[in-house]
Amino acid sequence: MMIIRGVNVFPTQIEEQLLSIDSLAPHYFIELSKKGNLDVIDIHVELAGGANTGGKEEAAAALKHRIKSYI
Repeated sequence: MMIIRGVNVFPTQIEEQLLSIDSLAPHYFIELSKKGNLDVIDIHVELAGGANTGGKEEAAAALKHRIKSYI
């Protein structure tokens, strides 16, 4: 479990949201770092094999939205 800005976040919660986006591959890693006094997470993930590279920004925005809404 990670505590991000006072919120308990489990990696499985992030994985659940990532797997719900078809254009993203199921392989990822979570990088936890500090910016000032706050913990920040970066999620590194690849596009799925048949995904269009032009949709990279859309997939990233969708994942960011899903994680913020869910958690």
